[in-house]
Amino acid sequence: MVISKYDLSDIVPVQTVNDTQVMTQYDMDDLKEMGILKMDFLGLRNLTMIAHAVNIIKHTKGIDLNIKTLPLDDPETYQLLCSGNTIGIFQLESRGMRSLIKDLKPTTFDEIIALLALYRPGPIESGMVEDFVKRKHKQVEVKYEMPELEPILRETHGVILYQEQVMEIASKIAGYSLGQADVLRSAMGKKKVKEMHAERERFIEGVKKNHSENKAVHLFNLCSKFAGYGFNKSHSASYSVISYQTAYLKAHYPVDFMAALLTSVTGDSDKVSMYISECQKMKVKVMPPDVNESLKDFTVVGDGIRFGLVAIKNVGLAAVENIIALRNKEGKYTSLLNFCERVDLRSVNKRVIESLIKSGAFDSLGRRAALLKKLENTIDRAALIQKETSNGQGSLFQVDKKAVFPGEREMDDAEEFSPDELLRMEKEMLGLYISGHPLASVDELLKEQIDTTAMELIERKEGEQVTVGGILSSCRKLTTRRKELMMVANIEDMSGTIPVVIFPRAYEKFASMLSEDAIVIIKGKVNIDSMNDEKKVLCDIVKPLAKEKNGRRIFHVKVDKEKFSSLPQLKQLFGSYKGKDPVYLHMDGKVIKVGEEHYISIDPGVVSQVEELLGRDSAWVDSK
Repeated sequence: MVISKYDLSDIVPVQTVNDTQVMTQYDMDDLKEMGILKMDFLGLRNLTMIAHAVNIIKHTKGIDLNIKTLPLDDPETYQLLCSGNTIGIFQLESRGMRSLIKDLKPTTFDEIIALLALYRPGPIESGMVEDFVKRKHKQVEVKYEMPELEPILRETHGVILYQEQVMEIASKIAGYSLGQADVLRSAMGKKKVKEMHAERERFIEGVKKNHSENKAVHLFNLCSKFAGYGFNKSHSASYSVISYQTAYLKAHYPVDFMAALLTSVTGDSDKVSMYISECQKMKVKVMPPDVNESLKDFTVVGDGIRFGLVAIKNVGLAAVENIIALRNKEGKYTSLLNFCERVDLRSVNKRVIESLIKSGAFDSLGRRAALLKKLENTIDRAALIQKETSNGQGSLFQVDKKAVFPGEREMDDAEEFSPDELLRMEKEMLGLYISGHPLASVDELLKEQIDTTAMELIERKEGEQVTVGGILSSCRKLTTRRKELMMVANIEDMSGTIPVVIFPRAYEKFASMLSEDAIVIIKGKVNIDSMNDEKKVLCDIVKPLAKEKNGRRIFHVKVDKEKFSSLPQLKQLFGSYKGKDPVYLHMDGKVIKVGEEHYISIDPGVVSQVEELLGRDSAWVDSK
C-alpha cells in the first residue's frame, strides 16, 4: 500500500519499534496538518471466528453459507436480539448493552447501527439513550424544529446521533460545502473553542437566509451539544454488519456458532467458562475431549460440542496432528495399548498421554485410575511393538498383544477416583470444570448470598462494593515489609474466576476460613490494575456459605430527590425481575413498601442495575 510518493523518513521523523514496526514521532494532529492521511486498521478475532463457524457449518451440515449475502430482515435474528440473549454477539454481550437492547427491541438493521452508536458514556449520561428509546416506541412525540430536519433525522427519531447528520444539517440548512461541514463536525466533536467561535457566525448566517436568528442560534447549539456525543455512522454500520452476522449464526446454527466462539477464546479460561455457561442456557452440551471424536479445536459432535485436543495442558500441536491423522487413516482407537502402539511416541509421549487421560479424553476406553496405573507398562510394550514392526522381525519374536503383563489385572481393578478428584483433574488439564462443577449442589444457595458473579465483575467500576462467592483456589500467603501475613487467591464461581487480595488486617481476622478449596462469601471493593485492566476484589469480610436457604429477602432502594425523575425507569426495571421478594423505597425521609405487583425476584444483576440508575450504594438486600 502506497501512502506517500515520497519516503516518509524524508517528510517526518520515524523510529523503529520492536525491530519490525515503524512509527512516526509526530502525533496525529501534526501529521494531519502536514497533509498525511491517518488510517486505522482493526484486527478483530470475530472475523476469524465467523469464518471458522462457516467452515464448521459446511463440514457438519454440508451447507455452503455465504456470510456476505445474509438477508438483513431475518425474523429469527431480530427475535434473538430483542430477547437480550446476546452473549457472544459482537459488541452486544455486555450487561448494559443487553439491558438496552431489550428496551429498544431493534427490528431493522438501521436500529442495530443506532444501538451501537448509542451505547457510549456520553449518550448514556446525557439521557439521550432514554429519549431515543421513548421516541422509538412512540412514548414521546417526535418534533422537528424545522421541516428540513425531518428527512435528516427521521431514521433516528429526531435525535442527532451521527456525526454525518451534523454535516448534513450544516450542508443542507446552513449552506456549507461538505468540506466545510467536516471542519465544523471536527471542531464541535473535539470542542475546539477557537474554531467553534468562527464556525458559529458562519453557521448562523447560513441558516438565517431561510429562518429566524433565534432558530439559527438554537440549531447551532443543538448541533454543538449532540456533536460531542455523535458517533461516526459508517464506523457503527461496519460494526453492525459483524453484530448482525454473529447474531444470525447464533439464531440459525447455535451449536456450530458456539463451537467457533469457544475456539476463538481458547486459552482464556474466564471467557471459555462464560461461553460454556451460555451453552448450558442454550441446552447445548459441552463435553470433555475424546481421542476418538475431538479435532484440534472445539468440535461439533451431534447436537453437542467436544473440547478440542489442543486445549489440553501439555498437549502440543504436533501430538494432536499425529493423533488425528492416524485416527482418520486407520480408524478409531480401541484401547490404551492400541493408541500407544499406533502414535508417534516421540511427540505423543508419556506426559502427553497422562494429560489426555486426566482431561477425560480416554474415558470412552477405560477408567482414569486404571489407565494411569498401567500407562508406563503400556507405553513400554507399545514401544517394543513399534520397534519390532520397524525391524520387520518374524513372528517368533513378536510381542503378544493379547498377553497380560504382571499386575495388569490388579491395575484394571483399581478403584476409580472420587467425583471431586476427577473434576480437579479436568480443571488442572483444561483450566475449568467440564463434566460437572463442585458448586453445582450449592449454586442456588450461593446465588442468594452474592450480588456479583465473576462474569458480572467485568462491568463493575473501581471502588464499587461487591459480594462474591465460590471456591478458593491458588491461595498464596505473602509476608509484607512489616512482617505481617496476607493472602492473594482466586475465588471461582460457576461463571469464572475472580482474583482476590486479603490484606493483613482481614487475613488475621478470617485466616481460619481461607484455605484451598474452601467455599466462602467475600465482601469487598473492586480494584482495577492500571497495568492490565484486570479487576480484582480487595477483601473486607469473609463469611462461610450459609448452609440453608434464607427466609424471604427484602430489596431496599434509596431514591434521592434529584433522582425522583428516574422512578418510571425503576418501575420498568422491576417489571423485568418479577418475583416474590418485597421491595422498600427509601424516599424523602420515608420508607415505602411497594405493592405486590412490583415485587421482584432478587438477582445479582438487579443491584448493579439499580445502582447504575440511581447511584452507588442505592440498593441493598436484607433477609427476614
